Amino acid sequence: MRQGLARRAVLRGKRKAYMEELRKLEWASAEEIAAYQKQALKRVLTDARKNVPYYRDQATGNNLEDFPILTRTQIQAHRDELIVQSRIDKKTHYETTSGTTSEPMTFLMDGDCRERGAVSKLLFFEWTGVSPGDPIAKFWGYFPFATIKGKVMAGTSEWLRNIHRMNVFDMRAEVMDGYLAKIRSLQPKLILAYAQSFYSFAKYLDRKGERVDFPGSVMTSVSVLTQEMRETMSRVFQCQVFNRYGSREMMDMACDCEYHQGLHVNPWLHHVDILDETGEPCPPGVMGRIVVTQLHNPVMPFIRYDTQDYGCWTEKPCACGRNWPMLKQIDGRRINLFRFRDGGFMSSYYVIYHINHVIGDKRIKNQQVIQEDFNRYRVKLVLYHPGEWPSLEAEREKIRQIVSDRSGESVTMIYELVDEIPRTPSGKFFQSICEIREDDE
Repeated sequence: MRQGLARRAVLRGKRKAYMEELRKLEWASAEEIAAYQKQALKRVLTDARKNVPYYRDQATGNNLEDFPILTRTQIQAHRDELIVQSRIDKKTHYETTSGTTSEPMTFLMDGDCRERGAVSKLLFFEWTGVSPGDPIAKFWGYFPFATIKGKVMAGTSEWLRNIHRMNVFDMRAEVMDGYLAKIRSLQPKLILAYAQSFYSFAKYLDRKGERVDFPGSVMTSVSVLTQEMRETMSRVFQCQVFNRYGSREMMDMACDCEYHQGLHVNPWLHHVDILDETGEPCPPGVMGRIVVTQLHNPVMPFIRYDTQDYGCWTEKPCACGRNWPMLKQIDGRRINLFRFRDGGFMSSYYVIYHINHVIGDKRIKNQQVIQEDFNRYRVKLVLYHPGEWPSLEAEREKIRQIVSDRSGESVTMIYELVDEIPRTPSGKFFQSICEIREDDE
């Protein structure tokens, strides 16, 4: 019964027709896919030059390379110029990025674009063997709901879709033991997880000699999945591990299939380029910047958007027979974990979120959180108005208490107000750093 209800729910409205459209493109020839992308790009670029103020000013022609590379800094500076105000309606969603690799960014997403994103997610789930209504353990980050209505709606949706929460923001040892028991009892068809957090969970179980036998697969997302991480998860959970690549602003962009020879980029939703530092396309096997153009977000289209991730194309097609463009490797976001004395851990995003929420993201231009010891954190802040800092003593104490409660011991939060937070020599920015080595646990 639940599977029937779930299928009707997830394929409601336009989604059924969209799924049929996506399935046709899934097995289309390379020529058909190229033709689809050419037509979609022409539509997006023509519309942008005509209706989006930013692109009217910045684009020098009608070809993709005539549009400038779009960075997060430019989006923050020109946000209103990127929005087509007349297209905002009740289905338009206001979204904010997590801010794990740079300052948080607010953007708009068309309702129809979200529907297409949901269909793409369903297809990637199918590649792991999951059908609507199959039990899914979602090893994800969850914050308290702002309203009772929101909690009820989310609970109803998750019950209908047979999704069961496991919060990576609470990963004390006894909590992880509870998650293991729940997985064994639930026997999920899929474990959908933050890559870095689930890897640490797998290592925790590995140290205890635990092996998990369940009838499903693992799909990781949010941060980079390395070969070592995949092998550890596969050994402990005795299953296939799938890798999904996406972001809040671009939704799911790519996923590997059962052959695990690379990540298939969904040409139905995105056009992806890999560019060198001069803006020229990189040949297969050569690492470059992943630059993405949305094909279905007319309310605020991102064209040639710099994801701040690096990747390279494969040199040969996948054995599965799909002709979608395929990424061989991604070198992108890594969400660090902060560690507890009992062997547990928490996602650094838990601390980042509460600093933004309590102090206020309108006060914070950028931040970096460094765990120097189990009970000591150093927080570097770039503030818009540093003069306000002395008046925020109560906010600082509230953050310290929140982190102490989750850590299980009193912690010290050392704040530094700085003008700039340096990047690594390669140009990457890490919003969180853990200086505790695993053998210090």
